[in-house]
Amino acid sequence: MTQLPPDLPDGTHLDLLTKTPTFSLSGTANFATIREMVQTLCERVEPLVGSTPSPRIELELVTAEVLTNIVRHGYRDISGGMIELSAYVSDNDVTILTLDRGHPMPGLAVPEPKTTRVDVPLYDLPEGGFGWSLIHQMTSRCDYRRYNDANYLIYTIARSDAER
Repeated sequence: MTQLPPDLPDGTHLDLLTKTPTFSLSGTANFATIREMVQTLCERVEPLVGSTPSPRIELELVTAEVLTNIVRHGYRDISGGMIELSAYVSDNDVTILTLDRGHPMPGLAVPEPKTTRVDVPLYDLPEGGFGWSLIHQMTSRCDYRRYNDANYLIYTIARSDAER
């Protein structure tokens, strides 16, 4: 994995910089690779955290959304880009670090969740725009940093509902 940035906004997750990941994955930024990475992540994390459905489902959904955003937006006009993913499993949570060299996030920050009315007829619902709301809702922490032409996204999912 590429060297992490020396600091993150608000000093968050600085302890992560000194830890060795539980495991790491990498692959070419495309939708087939996303499926493989998410499946492998869930298979490797489950024996470490147990088979409780909630954290596993949240980890799967959030990671699929994050990696899809990297492919769709970060590498929208760049071919052959790579995605690196490192998982840090603790007694209380699972923290994921993704690294890519695609375009930076707009405003160099994690997008705020959108408030979208869902009490409308199905045909009036927007096609997209729910991803960051889902990510914010299912993570206890989500931080972004652009450093040396690379994007670092770190998010944490609690291992139990009591820790959110």
